[in-house]
Amino acid sequence: MRSAQAGVIGLGSVGAFALFELARRGVEVVGLEAFGVGNDQSAVGGDSRLFRRLYREGPAYHGLLERALELWRETDARLPGAFVQCGALSIVPQGSLYAFDLEAYGERFGVDYELLDADEVAERFPQFAHPGGDVGYWDPAGGYVRTDLVVRDAVDRALEHGATVIDLPALAIEPGPDGVVVRTAEGDWRFDRVVVAAGARTPLLLPGFGRIAAPQLQVMTWFQATDPERFRAATMPVFIREGAGFHAYGAPALDGLHVKVSGLTERRPAVFDGLAYDQSVTPDDLRDAEARIPLVLDDLHPLPVRTAIYPELYSHDGRFVIDFVDPEQRVLAATAFSGKGFKMANAIGEHVARVLVGEAVTNPDFGLARFADAPTPTPTDPEREAHADQAA
Repeated sequence: MRSAQAGVIGLGSVGAFALFELARRGVEVVGLEAFGVGNDQSAVGGDSRLFRRLYREGPAYHGLLERALELWRETDARLPGAFVQCGALSIVPQGSLYAFDLEAYGERFGVDYELLDADEVAERFPQFAHPGGDVGYWDPAGGYVRTDLVVRDAVDRALEHGATVIDLPALAIEPGPDGVVVRTAEGDWRFDRVVVAAGARTPLLLPGFGRIAAPQLQVMTWFQATDPERFRAATMPVFIREGAGFHAYGAPALDGLHVKVSGLTERRPAVFDGLAYDQSVTPDDLRDAEARIPLVLDDLHPLPVRTAIYPELYSHDGRFVIDFVDPEQRVLAATAFSGKGFKMANAIGEHVARVLVGEAVTNPDFGLARFADAPTPTPTDPEREAHADQAA
């Protein structure tokens, strides 16, 4: 049986950065990725993710966000274009809880932002459909991260520091007093500790997670601009549009022509057949996107020219899970980041590595104790047999 000090299962956003941070600290680490680094089978897909410094989700994320901003700037200095600070605009109903949360976060942490009324939004950002009675929160530190570039870069840097990457799925995780056995179709590995960063597929490896988190499918859509100059990063910010019965968000046209807008369709449960899932975009998805895009942005052809669908994992309370799942503290789950995680994936990966090597402890805000009424999501081999048969 082969062995190493640490294993990372899943090399998407958080897993890639955890692999790098462990390797950088001199840990003998092995990463297992079922679909290869930079694949389109996980929540990493879709070209870009938003970064917002003005963050309504609460103070638990502040430290990670600030550290992430430092790290993204370092990455962009080394890999130009990986992080583009074009600003972020949140358009939300005036007087709403969303607006209150943004202002409370900004005031508590001294985050620089500007409150714009509807006419000011329309004047400064004419790409957006007139917000009516809504208001805008301008976050100059916001922008977008190029997912494909930074994940590949993190893994490449991990390899430079001595990490090993294996393009195989983990079939079972078996922690014990002497380490953790990870079974694959091409033999087993024994690790001192393991990070499970498998995203929406986490419940396949840690079946108890099905009681505290749910995998869902998110449709992403791209629309062709009729006036491309208005939708480049030099003139358009990343954005969130809250209201009208849906929550839309998007980024400038990375290719200068096609604008990504997500959240126009309804999420639905992700059902896995082995490791695969249905990637079909339905006629209802297209109808919803076509009907809702004029409520968000002007000067776009309303029918999507590109679509993609990715699986994401949402905890039942919407917060991350970063915690050990076994009494020996050998298996660390780092998951349920969907909707929040990529913007701070570098800082989360650093935190995970620090926990594994004893430089830090887990944060109770992201711990499993908050799900006290649900059974602890421990690895169990018998519940994995069917999945192992399908995936082998």
